[in-house]
Parts: sequence; C-alpha cells; structure tokens
Amino acid sequence: MKINKFCLPASFFFFLASFIFFVRLFPAQAQTPNVGLYDIFEMEVVNSRNYANPFNFEEIELRATFTHQNTGRQIEFFGFYDGDGNWENNGNIWKIRFMPDRLGIWNYTYFWAGTGIKPAGSSGSFNVISGNIPGPPKLKSDNSQVMIDSRGNPIHWRGYSIKHLLYHEPLTRAGAQQYIEDNIEGLVVGGGYNATYIAVPNHDHWRDGDPQGGIQPIWGDYERFNLAAAHYFDEIMFSLHQHRIWTIGWITFTYNHSWSTINGQTEMNAFLQKYQRIMRWFTARYGAFYNYFMWSPAWEMDLRTGETWRIRVDAPMEYLKSIDPWQRLQGAHDRAPAEWQDWQSILPRQQNVGGSITDLFTLNDRTEGRQPREDGSGGYVKLTVPYPRVVIGAEDLWESDLASFPSNGTEVRRMLWGSLLANVLPLYEENNEFSPPAGGLGNGEGEPFVKIAYDWWYDRIDYQNKDFKQLNNLVSKTERQAASGIPGSQYVVYDEDGGQIGIDLSGVPSAKTFSVLWFNPINKAEQNGANISGGSRAVLNSPFSGDSVCLIREAGSPTPTPTTTPRPTTTPLPTPTGSPPGIVLEIKHEDDLSEYDLFIADGGDLSQSSTASLGGTGGGLRLLIDDNNPLFGEAGFSQLTSGEYRFRFYLNPDNLEMADYDLFLVSGLFYGTSTRVQVMLRRDNLGFQVNARAADDTGAWRATPYYRLAGGEHYLEVLVAYAAGADTQDGALSLWIDGVFQGQKSGIDLYERAKPDKMQLGAINGIDSGTRGVLYLDEFILRNDGFEIGPTGNQPTPTPTPSYLWGDVNHDGQVNQQDSRSVFDYWRGLFPGVLYEPDSNGRINGADWGFVLRDWGA
Repeated sequence: MKINKFCLPASFFFFLASFIFFVRLFPAQAQTPNVGLYDIFEMEVVNSRNYANPFNFEEIELRATFTHQNTGRQIEFFGFYDGDGNWENNGNIWKIRFMPDRLGIWNYTYFWAGTGIKPAGSSGSFNVISGNIPGPPKLKSDNSQVMIDSRGNPIHWRGYSIKHLLYHEPLTRAGAQQYIEDNIEGLVVGGGYNATYIAVPNHDHWRDGDPQGGIQPIWGDYERFNLAAAHYFDEIMFSLHQHRIWTIGWITFTYNHSWSTINGQTEMNAFLQKYQRIMRWFTARYGAFYNYFMWSPAWEMDLRTGETWRIRVDAPMEYLKSIDPWQRLQGAHDRAPAEWQDWQSILPRQQNVGGSITDLFTLNDRTEGRQPREDGSGGYVKLTVPYPRVVIGAEDLWESDLASFPSNGTEVRRMLWGSLLANVLPLYEENNEFSPPAGGLGNGEGEPFVKIAYDWWYDRIDYQNKDFKQLNNLVSKTERQAASGIPGSQYVVYDEDGGQIGIDLSGVPSAKTFSVLWFNPINKAEQNGANISGGSRAVLNSPFSGDSVCLIREAGSPTPTPTTTPRPTTTPLPTPTGSPPGIVLEIKHEDDLSEYDLFIADGGDLSQSSTASLGGTGGGLRLLIDDNNPLFGEAGFSQLTSGEYRFRFYLNPDNLEMADYDLFLVSGLFYGTSTRVQVMLRRDNLGFQVNARAADDTGAWRATPYYRLAGGEHYLEVLVAYAAGADTQDGALSLWIDGVFQGQKSGIDLYERAKPDKMQLGAINGIDSGTRGVLYLDEFILRNDGFEIGPTGNQPTPTPTPSYLWGDVNHDGQVNQQDSRSVFDYWRGLFPGVLYEPDSNGRINGADWGFVLRDWGA
C-alpha cells in the first residue's frame, strides 16, 4: 500500500513546474501523515489478481471506512481502478481518494467487495491539520440564493468558462500541462478569476463523430474507461484544486438524444444501470475534490415533466446523491422543472436572450427565465417555477458569433450587469467554438469590463443579504434600466445610456437620508452625488454620458469608498533630460505622485514615502492593503512602436501577509482599457512568487512559470518580443529577477496585437481578504527597445537571447547521474525528509523516475 498526501505533493509539483516535467513521489510511511482539512488523502493499493473487467465495481471494488477518532463520525467510501497508475489501462493499481472534513486523527480500514477474488484488506490512520483550503461550497443558511465555503466565508464568484477547450491537446502529460499553462494558469488564474466551468465529453455526446476536432472521450463505452483521458483530467483537477478555483464539472450523465430509442421500463432500467457505472467511477475519482461541485445529469435536456422524465433524470441523480458522502451541490444544465428540486441545489441556467441584448434586464426576476416552447414553434415562454437557490449563468456571457449571445464588449458588459443585478453568478467565455473570431466576435473585447464589474460589485454591494432582491418596479425605464437592492437600505441601478435615473423611494420614511455614488462601468471612475431623502420619487442625473451605475445607500453605512484622483490631462509624460534614447517612461516617486496621470489611493492607502525607497532611491510607492479595494498609479505614454519593449520596477513584499495561493496584479501595460502584459505576485506555502503573462493575437494569455522571490527587495524586468510575421508565432516573453534570467514563454502568436500606451503599478486587481499589510514599489522604467534596464543607475546594454541546456545541471553538455543527484540535493533542501536518494541505476526505492529541467541558463 502506498499513501499520497496531496496536500504536499500537489504544492510541490506546481512549485517545481518550471524545473521538472514529472516526478512521482511517495513520502515515508513511518510517521502518521498530515493532511490538510478538506484536502485530498489518497491511498494506493496493489491487487495482482486477474479480473474480467477491473472497471466493473460489481466484480471488484476497493472500499474503505473512515472514522474520526474524537467524534466517531464515520464515512464509507469506495475507490477506483487506475491501471498502472501511470496513464495506461494495463496494471494492478487501485486508489481511494478521501476528503477529511474534521480536524484530528482519522482511522481507516479498507477491504474488497464484489463477485471476483477478494484479497485481504488492511488499516491505517492520518492526522488532519487546519491548512488553508476553504472547503466545499454550501448554500448560505439565511439566503439559499448565494454560496459560502465550508469555513463560513463568502464566495465572491468570478467566473470564466474554459469548458469548450478540454481534450483538444494530445492525451499526454505534455498535453495536460500545455492545457494547464494556457488555460488554467493563463486564462483563469492569470485573469484573476476563481471559478470555471469545464466539460468531460462522454460517449453519447460524440456518438456520431467528433464535431470538436480531435476530442477523445473519457470513456469509449459504458464498461471501460480511457485512463489516459482520466489522468489528463486528473492533472487539470489537481491544478484547479491547487489554485483554489471553484469548478463546475459538466459531466453529462444523461444526454437527451440517448433516450430517443429507448422504449419500456426494461430498456430504461438497463440504460440506468450502465450510467450508474459512470457515476460511481467519477464519484470515486473526483468526489474528494473540495472545489468540484455540480454533477450535471443533462445536456440540452428538453423542458419536460412527468413520470418518464422523473425516471430519466431523477433516478440517476438520486443514485448519485446516495453514494456521495459529502453531498455536493448539484444542478441540471440547463432546465429545472419543479419536481427536480429534491436533489437540485443550484441551477446552471442557459439563457439565450434572443432579441435585444438588454432583454436580460427585463427578465432578471429569477422566476422569469426564458425557455423554448415545447411545441417546437421556435418561440419562447417564461419559466414561472420559482427557484429560490443559487443560479449560475452558464451560457449567458458567451462572447460569440451566435446571434443569441453578446458579440462585443458593450453587450457583454450589459449582460454581465443584468446577471449580477439578478443575483445570478455569471460565467464569461470567449466562445469561438462554432466559427473563428471575426469582426470582433468572441475575441475577448468584453473581458476587461467583466473584471471591472466583479471588482466593484463585491466591494460595494451587500448582495449576500437575505433581503437583497430585484427592484425593477422602482426605476423609471422598463427596458434600459435595472435595479436591485435591499429595500430601505441599499439600491443599485444600472442605466444603459446615461441621463436621468428615476427611483421610487416613496415607501421609505422621509426622515431617512441616502448617499449617492456614481460608478462608470467602462473606466472605473467614481463620483459622489448629492444626498437624497426617502418619502418620494427621486430623479438623479448621471455625471457620465454612457452606461452608468448608481449606488444609493443609507447615509452612514460603513462601506469604504476608493478615492480616484484624476490628473488634469493624460498627455504622455516627457522623457527626462539625459535619459538614454530608448526610455519612454520613468516614474521615480522621489517627491510626490505627480508623475502619474491618475492614481487610486483609497483614502490615502496609496502614498509616496521615503520608507518605500528601493534600489537606493529617494522615495517610493507605499501601499497599505487593508481591504480589497484597488490601489495603483496610472500613466500614459506615446504608443510603443518597436518589435520588442522592456519594463522594470522594484518591489518588496516582506510586510505583506497573503493567504496561500492568493495572488494579484502588481503591474500591467495596457492599450486603452485592454491589457497587454501583466506581472502577478502570489504566495504559496513556501513564500512569494512572481510570473509574467502576455495576451497574444487571439486574446489568450501566455504565461511564464511562477518564480520564487527570496526575502527583501527585488527588481523585476520583463521583455516582450513580437513575432517576426503574422504566421511565424515566434514571439516571446522573458522574465528576470535582480538581473538573473528566470525563464521565458516562447512560441507566442504576437504580431497584430496593438502595442501598449499606458501602464499601471500597484495592487491593481484581484486583492483577496487574505491579503493584508504593506507593499513597497518603486522606480518603474519602460524602454521602447530590447536593451537591458538593470538596477538603478545602470547603463543599458543589449541582452542576447538566452541559451538553454535542458536537464544539464553542471552545464557539461550531458545529463548524467551527477546531474540527477544535484537536482535531488536541491529538492531535499526544500522538502527535508520527503524525497529519496536515487540509486546508481537512477531509481528511487526501486521505482523508475524521470525529470526534465526547463529554462536553466547555460
């Protein structure tokens, strides 16, 4: 028996992602292993008996009983066959994954069940420590329309869907890591999102061929499973778990077309039986992931009711409910008849709005979702079944070329605000599944507005209050305005075209006073309005000419207001006298913040200070992060023109506390409101890390790995090199820390993307509640060429393209045993007591091992 404590190896794997490609580790068994609360305890058991079908849980199944020593809580669970444990279907490995939900010692006993030959079982124990995992999502006890985590913290949903990309890469570790790098780390984590929607294709879904091009299902039939696809999905799930990303598993157990040829109860029972094998195997494999919720029983399910459909949908879901010991949140994509509510705790709604994109505003009462008519006429009816639980806008925000979805930034922005006002959790997706992007369709134009809306909404609106509801009847316009809030306390109104907002406060006592705050959802500007009183209808004039948000709050409410201090002009700053020709912007923070065109200070939390001096300068930028509000300075410059550009800045995060795997954007270059390059600061259980990412011509994020920062101050330097031509895809992004080359993301399709004309420096977005303290930043320099900037006072010199020796620690031109020992010496220093010494044959404890070093300079 082998035990994997995924609380350590998962972190270890991702930390070393820049150095190794794969290494398999098993901690020593002499001590009772520690596992984090809500983390994954994995037990691996060898069963060398032969079985007709080891995937058939009726023939053979690994089962276990887990008992909490202090409380006696007992959980029975089951495992899964995993082939050789290494992507191949042939082998004798079984595994059980378990999520402990109590602190302290857990004892377990495992045994075998089924009609086949059953080996002896055994027992063991492990100790559960607190850790930093939030635990599975739950419905809030006083408001089932919102979610909290198992520790009682609010889940501020920032959804980004990548479900249509799964399995386009080869079913190899390299393919999985490419998917993780491009989509999870690049798009979801890199974009500051914390939730995603991801699909696992099934046999029925692609029964008539492969419309997606190259996708291989995770099962080819209902009897055996494709373990290469399963391990590919494992890699993705562990990455999402590692990065604390809430994950909707779009695993379609009952695809509606599969029912068309089924007649009679006998055929129905047989069909349900083979689906049970799928459900049980998936529950065993992924049920222990705290962040994984919602089994989807249907895909494109017709809106029908009655006994037949109860059997088709309720029966599979009731079975799932009976075998899932953690009782995760469940929902059906994308229909929700009332009789499904016994098991359905969330509704992943598909909202095809049809005509005007603003129809969602007039439909944002949760009892009025649109659904197709059953008679096939092509019309729509209102779904009048009240749904008092969490609603996820699964396909509201596809930025797509399809006529029924938003196709540009304006439409995305308005759809998103319509969802938020309805207390619907949106999932944005740059969807070009059906045809390539053209004319601005599905190219990510709306994504910056999504982030702006999330940041402001969660900082300002008490949407988790049990009294929060839609208040459209109070505003003056029926189509171009929408309102929600807490009657008598807080009102938020979205208006599409500026001008006047009329809101009826006649039901509020006239003695009650309200403050007015205007917000621009396009550029994040805020402006206070004059106070108003209850007792009558109020008419307010927006200070913005376009889309506007108006927050009306009872005077004296404690929500902080960020201070945005605009400068009189956004004229590019002049190049300082005596600077080398390539420098287009220098921000030194020597005396004040006048070098910025504007800055967001949040009541003085961002300031110039001599204590923030880094690199020997006379002053720096001090950020007091005491809430989740953004803090940054912004400066414009003449749009860059050369084929490569470089920027550098200093930072010192020593006085900053961050929860493990919290991260935020610390520096960015923009073209208008569209991000071009980002530098992210994050912390894991070993300390601070940084990476760089750039948006390519398709809008996808291409990122370097994360690199570790030692204590104290550092300067980071980033080089962006454009491709030589539209079809060459030889652009590159490189990162240096204190002048030492760290690594590079190469092969980037970066040629037609407009070059930056604006920068930001600070805590720009993505601040979480676990991030508090003081961050120092200083001396930002930008060059319109590829010359090295270096430390303060450095004379720039051209930097040659770095060379690489893959796997060659000693740089002697070959990979040998001495190299492998050097690598293990490095690992041992980071994780004492965990790693084994390789023997003379390059084996660990008799097992094969391997590594591939990446981006180590010669």
